[in-house]
Amino acid sequence: MKKNSFENYQSMARQLMRREAFASPSSDELFQSALHACLEVLKERYPDYESFLTRKGLGFGFPPAVFLPVLKRIRLDPPSDLTVVEVITSSGTHGKPSAIPLDGFSLEMRIAAIQQVYEGMGVIAGFCHAYCFMLDPQDSKMAGSVVIAKVLRSYGQIAHVSFVAKVNKNSLAINHDKIRDLISDVRRGIPVLLLGYPAMIWAVMSALQLEGLTTLPLPAGSFVLTGGGWKSFLPGLLLEQQAFREALSAFFALEPAQIRDMFGLSESPVVFLACERGAYHAPAFSRIRAYDPMAQQAVSDGQSGLLEITSPLSCSYPLISVLSTDKIVHGSHCPCGLPGSYFLPRGRLTSTDFETCAMRIERQIAGG
Repeated sequence: MKKNSFENYQSMARQLMRREAFASPSSDELFQSALHACLEVLKERYPDYESFLTRKGLGFGFPPAVFLPVLKRIRLDPPSDLTVVEVITSSGTHGKPSAIPLDGFSLEMRIAAIQQVYEGMGVIAGFCHAYCFMLDPQDSKMAGSVVIAKVLRSYGQIAHVSFVAKVNKNSLAINHDKIRDLISDVRRGIPVLLLGYPAMIWAVMSALQLEGLTTLPLPAGSFVLTGGGWKSFLPGLLLEQQAFREALSAFFALEPAQIRDMFGLSESPVVFLACERGAYHAPAFSRIRAYDPMAQQAVSDGQSGLLEITSPLSCSYPLISVLSTDKIVHGSHCPCGLPGSYFLPRGRLTSTDFETCAMRIERQIAGG
């Protein structure tokens, strides 16, 4: 690994992260510089990835995206001189889980990326206690648990961080002591940040209602941030997002703007946070588009395609540009007033479409 190329990349990435997360779009020069500096590091670390780029003809645009289901079947070994500080995983609820190695700088950038988004959206503003409706990172290496824990514990104004899920005889269970702590904090007037899987939040809320607690108004300054779980994290439970938000708003006496959803992939350092209009905004250190894998091109605003994310914030594994199986509609000029591009989720590929896209993209990767 050439020291100069890595140091140049670090400098470019840190400059990019000094921008406001949702500033008005300006020149792409810094983003492109960071992108190509990251590519140079990845090509040195992963010769097979460099061969893939050569076959695809990189040119001067964005690097070709890696289709995530293909990535799960074609894993690359990190170079021997790469110091891996964390290996994070996906949930694996839709097939084989990903396992992503992170070096120290890539982990630093993931933490900084979420911090930027939270602060840019104003959800981390004052003193509070945080309750995470997900597994403690001591019990899980899932990306959400590992990175979110580090993010929350980096804030001085978050005085207490608890994880309310636990492993009980190889199954997922709620830690009822933590829920009692939450209720106690709320009744003492301490603002809380509830963060995690909506299915788990729903399960706790329903259990409290069955026990006779019909409402639990949260103190001023509280927020709920959901992420993942809309595709049934808990067996047999399916949630419709709008109905969930309305039920949460009534139970916790929150305005809709105080309930936001997050969208992220373990394979990408970028986390998208919904605005009060429900649009997921791309921060300045990323680019998104809706991509049609059959036509091999991006679609216009307002049309449906697969979510493609490009960001130069990770150099430990060749995931600078990834193509997901999530269908979206891409847009710009959101009515909320935030500049830049955004997307609206539109479900996932059907099994038939999934196989067709996977076969098409695997032929492309193989050079066919």
